[in-house]
Amino acid sequence: MPPASGPSSPAAGEWQAHAAAVGFGGLNAVTAPVREFPVKAFYLLEMPANDLARKWFSGRRVKLEERIEEAGADQVHVWKAELWDPVAVARCIVQGMLDEGLETLHFNISAGPNTVSVGATLASLFWDVRLYYAKADFGMVGDRNSVDGPAILAVHRLPPFRAQPPRPESLQALAILVQQSKDFASPAWKDFLVDEAKVIRHKGKGKPPAKMSAQAIHGQFEAIVRPLVDTGLVAETWRYGKRYFRPTEQGAAYSRLFDGLASSANDGGRT
Repeated sequence: MPPASGPSSPAAGEWQAHAAAVGFGGLNAVTAPVREFPVKAFYLLEMPANDLARKWFSGRRVKLEERIEEAGADQVHVWKAELWDPVAVARCIVQGMLDEGLETLHFNISAGPNTVSVGATLASLFWDVRLYYAKADFGMVGDRNSVDGPAILAVHRLPPFRAQPPRPESLQALAILVQQSKDFASPAWKDFLVDEAKVIRHKGKGKPPAKMSAQAIHGQFEAIVRPLVDTGLVAETWRYGKRYFRPTEQGAAYSRLFDGLASSANDGGRT
């Protein structure tokens, strides 16, 4: 098989962590890259329960972990996620990296359900998840029940596309809006962020004042809210002279992706 293309191809002898899901058949798409590049740890994504792909392979007397280790992985670990939910996949990947202390994860998007590829791509926008795919020879006519699937012609790495998430305070405020499930008037939301959530707080050096000034509170509030409104995560309306805010559908999905993970994303993808 030809070597991977692109400037991000691993150097000889470089130890790496890889991950992928496995679909029905097509095991070559997973094992061929492992044979080509050194893999210290491989993380296999599968459903939390009743994983049909694993049952499919087990019915053909194939042990996935053994096949991946035979291809060259030192260790194979299993990560559980709802593979049909891209956001759940993204959260699983990032939480797994945090738990394992991984700075970088190389993810194979050519295996498993398409939703896994979408989830891995979401994760790669904000964390150091490096995507690659195995180009298969689909012109080859073979047995549909083959566990190996088509031969692999090459492995290609995709260039990274990174996005900057909103600051942690904005993500906290968004999460509050989503949890409340109602329109928040500006004064009430501002008071909640100060008194209950402690998102708006004194940030200067020295002993904090007994009470923040209205100007300081307003400045922090606008710095927190404006990015959410400008990016379409929060809708802003005016009624009876008051500003009201509510999360958009996009904002709710965004909050779910970053729930509990905001600090690592805002560290520039460091895990």
